[in-house]
Amino acid sequence: MGVGGFAPAMASSSAARILAAAAGLGIVVFAAGLGFFLSAFPFTLTLLAVTTFVAALALALLAGQPRGLQDVLARFTRIRLEDGGHVGAAALMVVALWYVFGVGLTDGAFALESAARGATSAAELDPGALVRGLALNLVMLTFPVLVYVSFVGGRSPQGALSELGLDARDARRGALSGLLLAVAFNLALIVLGAILTALKVTLPENERALEIARQITPLGAIGIALVAGVSEEVFFRGFLLPRIGLVAQAILFSLVHLSYVNALEIAFTLALGLVLGYVRRRTGSLWAPIVAHFAFDLIQLLGAMYLPRA
Repeated sequence: MGVGGFAPAMASSSAARILAAAAGLGIVVFAAGLGFFLSAFPFTLTLLAVTTFVAALALALLAGQPRGLQDVLARFTRIRLEDGGHVGAAALMVVALWYVFGVGLTDGAFALESAARGATSAAELDPGALVRGLALNLVMLTFPVLVYVSFVGGRSPQGALSELGLDARDARRGALSGLLLAVAFNLALIVLGAILTALKVTLPENERALEIARQITPLGAIGIALVAGVSEEVFFRGFLLPRIGLVAQAILFSLVHLSYVNALEIAFTLALGLVLGYVRRRTGSLWAPIVAHFAFDLIQLLGAMYLPRA
């Protein structure tokens, strides 16, 4: 490469390294602020500190690009540290992974630690905070994935969507399959609930979900289900599944739902992750998992809103 072509590449690489350093500083500051409110929950605070340290270290390594890091990355990724686009995409992905598993597991740990103390982690719903949270989830679980697949995978925007299983030609057939799958899952829940009732087994309610259901409109329920269906399927079944496997992505999917507290719901989330992952792998399309996830969540929310509860 001549000097004329090398200079822009170096500038791009420098900007990407600055982005990685800034991202590392940003998550440390954010975690410190969050940790201030978790000082009375030692397990939750420790989990947040560990996950933040790992993510910040990864971002620091990307920013500094020490000798030997490229050799390590080359064993399981296609990241090239001399390419600024690759460095920037990797930095965004580290932040996304920290958001999903660092903040997500911290949220679950907080719910579990609160429940162990006989308290509830559910709080009065702030509609504005709910909207901001949904928007943040959508951005953090989809944008870094699209950037990573585009830059590191060398794909065009359309190619990136196709790799994630979002080929428009499969949408209609996938939507029908997804609806049928959602109905099957809800019927399975009804049967399981009837069996547990017959056995006189009483499980705690998901207070957080009920608090949301009490205060939203049907349109709000559609929005929540749509964001969850799109963002979580793109991240777990579209991005993680081909890279870490069916079982691993389902386990991680269930772990980020620990805030449900209810063991049965967490186990059902694991089963949902396995089935949706199997459908994604078998068909090569993400449309059926997205529609199934959306319809399942919507039915659950509408049921919590309108069905009488004991």
